Amino acid sequence: MCFKIINKKNDILHSYQSLINMFYEKSSVRYILGINEWADELIDYLKENKLSIEGIIDDYSDREFYKGLPVVKINDITNKNVVVISCVIDGKLTTAIQNLKNRGFYKVISYLHLCLIEEKLNKIHYCHDNQYDIENYKYKYNWLYEILNDDYSKDTLEYITDFRYNFNIDVMNNFKFNLDKQYFDDLIILKDNETFVDCGGFDGKTTEQFVKLCTNYKKIYYFEPSKLYFEKSLDNLKDYQNIIFFNEGTFKENAQLKFLTKGSESAISENGEDVISVVKLDDVIEDEVTYIKMDVEGVEYDSLIGAEKIIRKYKPKLAICVYHNQKDFWRIPELVLSYNKNYRVYLRHYTEGILETVMYFL
Repeated sequence: MCFKIINKKNDILHSYQSLINMFYEKSSVRYILGINEWADELIDYLKENKLSIEGIIDDYSDREFYKGLPVVKINDITNKNVVVISCVIDGKLTTAIQNLKNRGFYKVISYLHLCLIEEKLNKIHYCHDNQYDIENYKYKYNWLYEILNDDYSKDTLEYITDFRYNFNIDVMNNFKFNLDKQYFDDLIILKDNETFVDCGGFDGKTTEQFVKLCTNYKKIYYFEPSKLYFEKSLDNLKDYQNIIFFNEGTFKENAQLKFLTKGSESAISENGEDVISVVKLDDVIEDEVTYIKMDVEGVEYDSLIGAEKIIRKYKPKLAICVYHNQKDFWRIPELVLSYNKNYRVYLRHYTEGILETVMYFL
């Protein structure tokens, strides 16, 4: 078998053409599903094109209005002959659409379908260079496909590439929303005396899960650059022993960098108003390390450069998020295997949307 990249965009648009036509009809009644940044983009786009919006469906919001539009619950809509545009694309993409269909709404399209025909809407985070990278580095994806260690990883690469290249939402039916497995998949065998490095700890939940699964651990190194979430982490993890906390990020060098605070998507950014400290793992960890997890919002590659000595010397298990940058799918395994060619490489995905693709090195 070989890895194939197929342009399906025209076929996808053709299959949804009648719904897209209804979306653009002046007389159509339109609802948006979900309050998020994609809904914001769509509201502005519809107003620019003088297309009316009846309201926003959001069962999880207590707001009565959002951007001047009524916020309604799905059960409040008795007329099912309306066009619903789902702006749920990060986590439960297919579940959100199926839920609408189960409630009798049959004119349903995804925000991603509109991205295929309207360039100004196509500003999906973590997807800005998908098409360019996949088209221009096909040989890298072919190489990655060949080195992946099991058929499930190979299938995952095909599905995720299809989704990220074509915005083919149907292929995401192959995945389930299962964050409990992330970083602690069946692939990961935890033993006594593990030393765990949590890069991008956020609120401490991943470290807490590690502690529960590996009660006889030796030590934990915990890195979280956001002051707000670092304080939350200290509180959440206060009952656990042998955790060394760093209110710093990880990087390829020790530095001060601008930082944009945005919840779980907080990241190093030139647009950031805060300044954080970042460190090389090689400079702050001298112990033998057995497991490193990285979810550092796009600087995974740089952080791995800063962990070269640790990886070369100890060959720890690695769980590295690769979905923040398209090229990370191939450049991260290239880098890690240049440190130690004996790693076995696996790929797993833990949502129905863009988020949470993890590459394991074991």
